[in-house]
Amino acid sequence: MKQISIFYFLFFIFYSFIHGEANTDLLEFAGRGDLAGVKKSISEKANINFKDSNGTTALMYAANNDHLPVVRFLVDNKSDLFARNTNGWTAAVMAGARGNKLIKEYLESEERKITKNRITGIILKVVGEAYVDNKRLQIGDSILENETVFVAKKSFCDIQVKQSASEFMLRLKENTVFSLKFKDDSEDSIFAGLVKYGSVLFKIKKVPSGEKIQTMTPTIVASVRGTAYEVNVDSEKNTKISMYNGIARTRIRASEIEEDDSISESPQVKNLISSLEDNGQIVSVGNSLDISSSKHKKILEKANAEGLRQSALNSDSPVAANTKLSLRCSEKPTIKKIDSAELKKKQLELEELVGLDPEKLKNTSDNAEIFSLIEGK
Repeated sequence: MKQISIFYFLFFIFYSFIHGEANTDLLEFAGRGDLAGVKKSISEKANINFKDSNGTTALMYAANNDHLPVVRFLVDNKSDLFARNTNGWTAAVMAGARGNKLIKEYLESEERKITKNRITGIILKVVGEAYVDNKRLQIGDSILENETVFVAKKSFCDIQVKQSASEFMLRLKENTVFSLKFKDDSEDSIFAGLVKYGSVLFKIKKVPSGEKIQTMTPTIVASVRGTAYEVNVDSEKNTKISMYNGIARTRIRASEIEEDDSISESPQVKNLISSLEDNGQIVSVGNSLDISSSKHKKILEKANAEGLRQSALNSDSPVAANTKLSLRCSEKPTIKKIDSAELKKKQLELEELVGLDPEKLKNTSDNAEIFSLIEGK
């Protein structure tokens, strides 16, 4: 038995030496622009995302030294475009800093292609049962954009959004159906949580410029900048948003229209959203906003949502006039004070919802690294 243990120990040392050498060779070849050497290192099982002591990958070395053929090869072979060195720089940022404009633009275009599929929620805690596509979730598991999370009865799970520069935390309560969304507009990256049904507690800290965080339900959109709140959606799509810290700007959501990619960028739909935003409401700490499905339906009828949708679908029709929507207070969602005992209870629950350092989380590339961060919390 002792001889077997010695054998495995020696084998591990030999294996680490061979593959460690391949890893360092990969970085050297990438920095020199030696494509044949890079390919040879990969064939010898070098880790394409290996980092040196400064957190620099082969892709960063190639981008920093203006070696476009090597950059393209590494990207084609799944090098991590979003990996960061110890200064927090990606390969695209490094290329830009060195004036390697062609590589910078190429890497940024590749980032845009896959960003929508990369938004990731990391499971930090599970009590009871939570699932994605019949797969039971465990600590350290990832949730990708558009994947639907279901939390079972007498269960909850805590999730942190990995790509957000903010500490963006969620607690999904029992009997909840939820998914993550992502959108790039001309100015910001927008991270959104879609509460399809159930109850979700949000805790968001220090949202930087260039980033927005939203919560969506079938009837409401809430935009926030560092706050804490809870969203409840029942089986009839009645929605309640309760603010426990900070403020949120809310508006009515025309979900069927806004989610239709064929018309979502049309002037008619943009007019509709602009009109709904003009009638939005601010919800401050200690207050809740309630919108019933029946009131939601009446607001969309008054905004002529269906007429605008039909106009957008009929490309031959003229653009519908932007009728100014003006809602009376009684027609808008209801804002109420939260009971003080309930507010205190929820604020105590928020103290349990503790995330990981966003920069450290971004630099993780596998479950083992994520799990070690969670254990060290």
